[in-house]
Amino acid sequence: MPEAADRRSWAEWLDGHSGRIMVLPAVIVLLCFAIFPLIISAYLALSRFALAPGGF
Repeated sequence: MPEAADRRSWAEWLDGHSGRIMVLPAVIVLLCFAIFPLIISAYLALSRFALAPGGF
C-alpha cells in the first residue's frame, strides 16, 4: 500500500505547511509592490537619460 502512505505523507506535509502556503500569495504581492519600485528607482537614479533634449 505505498499509495496510501504517499497520500498520508502528502496530507501531513500539506497540513504542516498550510499556513505558509496561505500567506505566500500575499507576501509575493507585497514584495512586488515594495521591491519592484525600489529596483526601478535604483535603475533610474544610476542611469543617464534625458527626458527632454537640452540640459542645465
